[in-house]
Amino acid sequence: MFVICFFSLTGLYIVIDGFSYLDNFMAPCRQAWPIAAVIGEYYAYKSISFFDLTSGILTLIAGDVHGHLDSAASRVDGVGSAGLSKGRIIKPVIVAVAAISLLAALNRELVIPRIRVV
Repeated sequence: MFVICFFSLTGLYIVIDGFSYLDNFMAPCRQAWPIAAVIGEYYAYKSISFFDLTSGILTLIAGDVHGHLDSAASRVDGVGSAGLSKGRIIKPVIVAVAAISLLAALNRELVIPRIRVV
């Protein structure tokens, strides 16, 4: 769920920001493929920074959507009636949130300082 939310929001950001700065991308080169390469490289680096900005809220949204979809499909009731506790049902979500938080911290501490332009 996090990956879907992240790529959807990143794609929306790229479209809006790309059309805003399209003239700046077209100024250095006049052919189509160098422009695509410049735009691709720019937004590849920009998406790393965008992940840092949005990882916290997207983790919250992904966990909330996952919980809502499970309760709407009555999976929680079915699994609960089978004898499993709610803690065991939510355990994969907690592990995923911890993994995303660790990935965001590694991104913030290791990746972003190396690619930052001073």
